[in-house]
Parts: sequence; C-alpha cells; structure tokens
Amino acid sequence: MEKVILQFTRAHGPYNAGDKAGFDPVTAVKIEAQGVAQRYKPEAEGVVAEPAGQGTDPDPDPATDAGQATAKKDGTPDATPSTDAQKTAKQAALPSQGKK
Repeated sequence: MEKVILQFTRAHGPYNAGDKAGFDPVTAVKIEAQGVAQRYKPEAEGVVAEPAGQGTDPDPDPATDAGQATAKKDGTPDATPSTDAQKTAKQAALPSQGKK
C-alpha cells in the first residue's frame, strides 16, 4: 500500500509542527482536512529521493558496524567488541534502587 507523506504545520496528537509522517491515503486526506498538515514536497527542500534499494553504504555487512566482531577469511574470530563500548554500556546502566 502506498503511503502519503504529510508535514505537520502545527501540533496534532504525537506530532509537532515540522514533523513528517506517512499515512494511508484516506487518513492523510482526513488529517489535511483538519488543517494541521500538508503534503510533504521534498523538492521544495532540495531533497532528492534515492531509488529504492540503492543505498549509499559501500559496506552492507552489518557485522563490521558498531565495533562488532568480524571473522577472518578462514572463519576464526578477527576481533572482539571494543572495551570502550562495554565500559560505556556499564556506565550508562542505571543503579539498582536501594544500593549506594
């Protein structure tokens, strides 16, 4: 099903002015009729849409992103996730209630 992209001109439900969201055509018409959003025109902002499936990431392998371990050609592990990421995760964890 095709989606219609709307840009909100004022707050409406969970959306704020300037937010963009996709809706089915029937819902989009109802929201437009309320006067809180208008159809989004990417060419007005100088945005050029990419053809579907034509990503710009030259490395489509998600295992090499975000410090994840990769494997050598023979299948043995190449590296482990960075310890900096592990330290950051521990620091970001909230303390248990009642512990000092």
